[in-house]
Amino acid sequence: MMRRLIAGSAGLLLILSACAGPDDGEETPPTPEPTTPSPTDGTDDVDQDDGGEDADGAAPDEGAGGDGDGDGDGTEDGAGEAARTDVPPDVMLSAEALGGAEPRDEDDAVVPWRLPEACEMAAPAAESMRTVVQGSGELEAQVGVHQTAVFADAGAATAAADELIAALNACEDAETESTAYLVEPIDVGAQGHGLITDFYGAIEGGEEVEAVMGTYLAMTRRGSVVTLVSAEGGEGIVDTTRVDVVERLGAAWDLLCGYTDEGC
Repeated sequence: MMRRLIAGSAGLLLILSACAGPDDGEETPPTPEPTTPSPTDGTDDVDQDDGGEDADGAAPDEGAGGDGDGDGDGTEDGAGEAARTDVPPDVMLSAEALGGAEPRDEDDAVVPWRLPEACEMAAPAAESMRTVVQGSGELEAQVGVHQTAVFADAGAATAAADELIAALNACEDAETESTAYLVEPIDVGAQGHGLITDFYGAIEGGEEVEAVMGTYLAMTRRGSVVTLVSAEGGEGIVDTTRVDVVERLGAAWDLLCGYTDEGC
């Protein structure tokens, strides 16, 4: 009986040992859980130091001006606004500014500058032009003249102003029977010059310019525009006429702010 109990106990121990498996001191590694991609928020990870490209690989738009601030070319929004090439009536001197006499004639054709016969020149190579003539010249009254011509750009206007100044100098050098001419710089705008017409050549005889009888013409440039103002005919004294014409030229220059990069 005792032998049967011992044999049964030994068999039971063998069965329990087989069920225990490996040493209980070693842990069985856990079975790895399957990984699934995490949901995205609708945007891709972009390297912030990759040259500034966006998710589509396109460089960010810096604006038409190229520098991002929109004012690289002097125009709002950097769009490169086309240069103004018209000469509307509102950039011309008023009737009152030109003396107020009637009639007032306007011509929007590109025509020659109104210069003395001794130095006439061909019409300028302008994009457009406007000429205003104020008064009839009756009863020895002076006639007010204002001409404005706009060119493709400031460079073309500078060249046109140089040509006009050269024509004024040609007047001064012209040989006439009695009339004398004198060119002088004036401090209005860019390339400002004036032309004195001495009806009787008194300045060649030593008479003071301010006291001679004659007329005065003045021209200047602003941006892409050249403008000319004069008082033709009459029996005025140069000193008085010059003051009037130079003041008118300054007023004419003020009206031309729309033809500059800065604007009005």
